[in-house]
Amino acid sequence: MKLNQIIYFIFILVVSTKTYASVSLQERVLIDSPILKLGNIFSGLPENIANKKIGNSPEPGEQKIIRLKLIKELAKNFDIDWKSNSTVDSIIIKRASREIAPHELVSDIINSLNRNRIRTNYEIQIKSQNLIGYIPINSDYKVEVINLNYNEKTERFFANIKIIGDDFSPIITNLKGFARSVINIPILNNRINKGEILNNSDFKKIKVAKNRVNKNYITDIEDIIGMEANRNLRKGSPVKKIDLRNIRLVQKGRAVSLFIKSDLMTIKTVGQSLEHGSLGDLIRVLNPRSRKIISGIVTGRNEVRIPSNNNISFLQSKN
Repeated sequence: MKLNQIIYFIFILVVSTKTYASVSLQERVLIDSPILKLGNIFSGLPENIANKKIGNSPEPGEQKIIRLKLIKELAKNFDIDWKSNSTVDSIIIKRASREIAPHELVSDIINSLNRNRIRTNYEIQIKSQNLIGYIPINSDYKVEVINLNYNEKTERFFANIKIIGDDFSPIITNLKGFARSVINIPILNNRINKGEILNNSDFKKIKVAKNRVNKNYITDIEDIIGMEANRNLRKGSPVKKIDLRNIRLVQKGRAVSLFIKSDLMTIKTVGQSLEHGSLGDLIRVLNPRSRKIISGIVTGRNEVRIPSNNNISFLQSKN
């Protein structure tokens, strides 16, 4: 056999038995997997060797330190031609993770509170703002409220929480704080002067503790729109029933159209209102000519209907 053929044969033999002869060591490793592979320790390995599982990766938020002794054993067991560098005596392995903060569990607390109670809105204040734990950075998780105690009088709660996922160990922790029942109420966007008609743009809604809402507060904007301010109202204030009145269609002392309507006829005249009146109000009116006073029902702007069972002589002039 010729010399060059022998050299070629030896070269092929070496390559086939050590296809990953030149490798380097990873010093700091951040992995996004629950499995620790050989390629996380050594770089430069062929894919089939790099994907060999050598253990589990650290739990989220934790780290593993692989000492030089174990590194040498791995190199020997997998026939990796790697020589120790005196400056490196260990490798730090970390899991790519993110924190779970208490505010992320608020909706789960609310759902648990509503599960066995009349559904309502809650504002949750968790007493501890420390992080709950770590989960893999790209991992989905599910929250189980194992147990929840709630005192309706003090509005305090205490909950046992379990956080589970497919690629990390369950996290079990406790949470405590306040769960205050809240309600949306309208408040004024701007100052409203007495006599102004209120519309939808005059309001915005805010959440307030239910036990702080006076029974006289109006909580539904629909009950306010189209009403008239009974007094000057401050910006940012809630609206009470006494703050509003129906729109005054009749002003005290002003002229009004009076009429009596029956199946046979309608009689009209002009009178003077002795009171303010809104739609449907029963007010007193004066016939300036006869000087008679009678009660009528406000039916429109400056318009009052006299019930047909009243004396028709009210509408007649005094002789």
